[in-house]
Amino acid sequence: MARILYGVQCTGHGHAVRGLTIARHFREHEFLFVSSWMGADVLRSEFAVLDCPQPESPVHRHRLSLTATLISALKMRTMAGQITRRLQEAFDRFQPDVTISDYEHFVPFLSRRLGVPCLSLDHQHIITACRHQIPWRQLPGYLGAYYAIRTHFNLARDYLVISFFQPPTRPGVRARILPPLLRDTVLARQPHTGDHVVAYQGYTTFDNFFTFLKHIPSPVRVYGFDEEKVDGNLQFKKKSEAGFLDDLASCRYVV
Repeated sequence: MARILYGVQCTGHGHAVRGLTIARHFREHEFLFVSSWMGADVLRSEFAVLDCPQPESPVHRHRLSLTATLISALKMRTMAGQITRRLQEAFDRFQPDVTISDYEHFVPFLSRRLGVPCLSLDHQHIITACRHQIPWRQLPGYLGAYYAIRTHFNLARDYLVISFFQPPTRPGVRARILPPLLRDTVLARQPHTGDHVVAYQGYTTFDNFFTFLKHIPSPVRVYGFDEEKVDGNLQFKKKSEAGFLDDLASCRYVV
């Protein structure tokens, strides 16, 4: 058995669900997760979680809010010493054999300082670990993302990059590209086509979402708002892994 300290990005549910998938697959090992906000909410139902503040990536109208992200980064900079000391105490108590980071900033930093092997496992490093042909109009956005990842998330020893496309890796980068990870609970379901539509909004920021959904001539089961109510053809449903996957496996299509 190994003790694994696992840092998980707190924004959205995708990073936490990936961490949950990994930990469920390796039940023989002991996991301690480091996360906060949405990530901690997903993970703590099954595993121990150290609630530790992290830089957030606020989204408005399906776009990253640069101002809010900068404010969050500056706030984390003022708290970096306090967060590092708290994580140091967790390292001392838990004594991890290895660490994993899913786009989390502090765990790789402290792992390198303490000499603990750290594996990065996320999708974002597809940007820095691989070579890409970038259209010139997209170059400023690409360079901004590249710089942010290289500056804040690039202290792991090795990198596993989850991606549905597999570009060539850069020379000298200790990285492997893997296909998307699917939960056993997904693979166990048999799909069939029902009458309803599934709508999911990971960030509740798009004001016209409901108006659009009400024009769909089918029942729509809405996830992402964590409430139970009916509004016309819209049926809002609370968080439920089993319920969401059942609805997903039997829907006509997904929004």
